[in-house]
Amino acid sequence: MSDIKKKEKTPESAAKIEPAPDSARNAGSVRPEERQEEKEIRAGGPGIGYRPRSTARKPLFPRKWMIPATYLAAAAIILALMWVIQDLRGTETETETETVAENVQDVQQTQPLPEEEEALPAGAPAERMQWPADPDEIEVVMPFYDPASGNEEKQAAILQQGNRYTPNTGLVLAREDNGTFDVRAALSGEVTRAEKVPTVGNLVEITHEDGLKTIYYSLADVEVKPGDRVAQGDRIGKAGRNELGKEFGVHLHFEVHKDGEPVNPATLLEDPAGGGPSAAAEPNPAGVSG
Repeated sequence: MSDIKKKEKTPESAAKIEPAPDSARNAGSVRPEERQEEKEIRAGGPGIGYRPRSTARKPLFPRKWMIPATYLAAAAIILALMWVIQDLRGTETETETETVAENVQDVQQTQPLPEEEEALPAGAPAERMQWPADPDEIEVVMPFYDPASGNEEKQAAILQQGNRYTPNTGLVLAREDNGTFDVRAALSGEVTRAEKVPTVGNLVEITHEDGLKTIYYSLADVEVKPGDRVAQGDRIGKAGRNELGKEFGVHLHFEVHKDGEPVNPATLLEDPAGGGPSAAAEPNPAGVSG
């Protein structure tokens, strides 16, 4: 009976010592990929020829030349955009310039052109010289001495003081009734001299443009002083008497100088009748007795 029991127990021990499968023995040395493959095969997964996917991440640029090529492409795109923007700006600038030029041309065409000023003789001031007194009130009693005139005209323009004879360098103006009259500025300017001189009496000198000066002698009253600005027609005094022209009575001795030299005032004075330069009236040699 003991033998039978031993024989019956032998298979159980044999079963106990049956070697484990290779997969169990080598479990510690099997790689994870092989374990996954065995699991899929047992689960009825892919069959022969199946290769598991690699879980490693692939690089973004698998090839070395991709990075510089990408930078070059980006640079080309940026340059192209810059050229397009510059072309657009250039076109806008040209359009604005053309518009401004057209507007300026339109304004110039719509604005009236200034009237051409009348050409003045050389040396003439911008204003036309006026008589220093009312031409309807006074007359020329002695003209300007002009060497080119005839003997009679030259004799009528000589001032005599005792045995001394002096050519008249201006115009002597007086009233027929020997009365006084207002003396006014023939041109606008600045008073540069106002004083009393023994032989010619009170005098006023006014400086104008273009080197012109007007001088007023034999004044009874003076209403201006040096440094005053006077306009054409402003009163500067009244006619009076002086020692040099005492035979004329109350009168005004009027001179015009150009660059320091006396010139004939009759060539510059406005003609009261025609508005142009006046020729000196026929003098009255006798004058008005005082």
